Amino acid sequence: MHWTLQKELLCHISPFFKAACEGKFHEAVHNQIVLPEEDVDSFELFVQWLYTGHFVKSQDTWTERAWVLGDKLGISAFKDQAMTQLLDEYASSPFFPFNKNVVEYVYTHTTAASKLRILTVDAVVYGFKPMQTSANEYSELSAQGGDFVTDFMGVIQSAFEQDYQSPLEKRGKYLENPLLQ
Repeated sequence: MHWTLQKELLCHISPFFKAACEGKFHEAVHNQIVLPEEDVDSFELFVQWLYTGHFVKSQDTWTERAWVLGDKLGISAFKDQAMTQLLDEYASSPFFPFNKNVVEYVYTHTTAASKLRILTVDAVVYGFKPMQTSANEYSELSAQGGDFVTDFMGVIQSAFEQDYQSPLEKRGKYLENPLLQ
């Protein structure tokens, strides 16, 4: 997919694009940035957001991927748009949205302090309440160990120590700028 976007706008909104477009980098010299590893659907959402301030996604697009793209590009406002969309999807879905594939994707593409990781583990812990999800869904992840299991166990421990709230009751915790919620 090929996009022609305004360089000044990209550089203004994103430290990633600013760094790529300035100096003697190949991208700056050739006036072209290639992002082969980025999901096309997520980049389309970014372009929508870039020119309108919001995006409308299709059913098949993973909102988590848009958040990850925003994180890579260093754009907090885009990440917050994706997070708000994700929380709205979570609130309106009769199905538990953080399945094994989503958890694996989030933990593969984010850092330990990522707000998307925090939401993911909070939602999984909250989803373990009876009838919301099955522990079998996560048995493979548990067997693999790693950061998800460590985070999960930490949140489970604190959940037993207090009345654990739904992630929807603490939306601001997951936003870069919680004042804009």
